[in-house]
Amino acid sequence: MKTPLVFIATFLITTLAWSQSTISAGFIYGASTSTFAGASDDEVNWRTGDRFGVMMNFAPLENFSIEPQFIVSKKGAQVMTEEGETTVDIRYAELPIMFNVRIPLGGKIYPTVFAGPYFATRVS
Repeated sequence: MKTPLVFIATFLITTLAWSQSTISAGFIYGASTSTFAGASDDEVNWRTGDRFGVMMNFAPLENFSIEPQFIVSKKGAQVMTEEGETTVDIRYAELPIMFNVRIPLGGKIYPTVFAGPYFATRVS
C-alpha cells in the first residue's frame, strides 16, 4: 500500500519541481573502500571498489533543492581463510534522495545542510 503512495508523491513532487525550477544533471564516478564487520583485523582486509551513477538536482526555491541519485557501487573484502585468500565483490544499486538547504550568510560562502533517505539493494 505504501509503494503506490510513494510513487504518486514522487511523481507530483517532480512534476511541480520540473515546471518551476532550475534543473541540473550530472554523472557520478569515484572510489569507495569497504570491508566486512564482525571478523578480526587479521582475517579481513579492506577492498577498494568503484562507484558510478547519475544525479539530477531540482531547485524549486533559491535556497532549497532536491537531489535524487542512482549509483552502482562495488563493495567487498579480501578474506584470509585456511585455504588461502578469497576476494568477495558485491554490487549494490543505491538510491539516495538528498534534500539540500543552503544557508545564505550574505557573502560568497554558503553552508549547505544535506539530509534525506537512502535506499540500496544487492544486485550481484
